[in-house]
Amino acid sequence: MSKMQNNLMREMTRHFDEMERGMQEGKLSEDKNVRMFSSKFMQHFNSADPKQNYKRMLQHKVGRGGVVETKSAEQDGQKGVERMGIRRQVRDRVAEVEKTRDMRTGQIEERRQTRNVADDDFSAFEKEWDFASKLLPPSDFSFARIRGLPPSGNRKTRVPPRLTVEWDGSSVASSTPSSRPAPHHR
Repeated sequence: MSKMQNNLMREMTRHFDEMERGMQEGKLSEDKNVRMFSSKFMQHFNSADPKQNYKRMLQHKVGRGGVVETKSAEQDGQKGVERMGIRRQVRDRVAEVEKTRDMRTGQIEERRQTRNVADDDFSAFEKEWDFASKLLPPSDFSFARIRGLPPSGNRKTRVPPRLTVEWDGSSVASSTPSSRPAPHHR
């Protein structure tokens, strides 16, 4: 490679490193030059033996003003567990819910964590989240796909899910109606 190409590659690598560092530190969401960021990750290993199957999905969305949402779902046939979780952040306030289900016994365990959100202030955080979530990029990422089910719901309306995780087999979160339109998909 020429010296110019090397410099260009080095500069691109530096910019990507800065962006990754900013995402990890949460600074991108507070930067006035950044509007939004969204990443989706899916991992899937299938085998004839169901105990060897593994599925994992992760969606991370960052909006302006410190608004962050992370959804995750995992199904591990070897360990015999399913996990689903939602983490929401508005500036320095964070609420997180994770449910784990033992695939053999059906036993469900729920874990809730908050930071800078009092227990009696949780409904106020939900209202703040409903307003702030408009700063996040829209998504048609269905967590129902982790179970091999078709996406559910009406695609004409985007519904911001409440901070609960449901095991109804169709979604990672229960939801409440919203008047915000979803992006048009063909």
